[in-house]
Amino acid sequence: MEKPSNEMDQWIRLMDYQRHEWMNDLQVLFGYVRLKKFDKLPDVVEKLKHKASQESKMTKLGVPELVKELLLFRMNCQTLDLFVESEGQLNISGLMIDAASLTRTIMTALECFGAAARMAEEGKPQLQLQFVDKPEEGFEIRFQYSGDYHLPTLHDGLGDSLRVFESERGGYFKLDYRDVSVDVVVGALSAV
Repeated sequence: MEKPSNEMDQWIRLMDYQRHEWMNDLQVLFGYVRLKKFDKLPDVVEKLKHKASQESKMTKLGVPELVKELLLFRMNCQTLDLFVESEGQLNISGLMIDAASLTRTIMTALECFGAAARMAEEGKPQLQLQFVDKPEEGFEIRFQYSGDYHLPTLHDGLGDSLRVFESERGGYFKLDYRDVSVDVVVGALSAV
């Protein structure tokens, strides 16, 4: 896939994608109304609410470059579905964390998960990205992956990228591989 020529092109592509996705959802909703399948409406509305909540959580993270990269990842990644969670109204910019290093670490990990993800009969694998503020200990980023994956690709890519992060930032990481899920915790991010 050809990369956009500049940042403005990326934003325009992203806005077009978001508009397209919302229009698809509204067409499904309208289709059920026209077919008088009112029993289907609560599920569609819940899906729309969840989608709006996800987008809201991402945009309130407080690091514009990270928000842009997360939205672009969701748009471009065909191998898994990304969900973002944060505690309350967490604003990362207020935590004295190097935004560029944080964005680079998260995006490198997401790319590793995307490359290792394998489709299964049950559908796309899911990756939940959680931001947790631990006042006494620092800040944690948790990646919780559910689905089939190629272990060597994931292990090598995550291990290498997180070791670089650990040596640069003085943090820690923990990998926990299970049959069809992987948990990664990156934490104790020190102030810049």
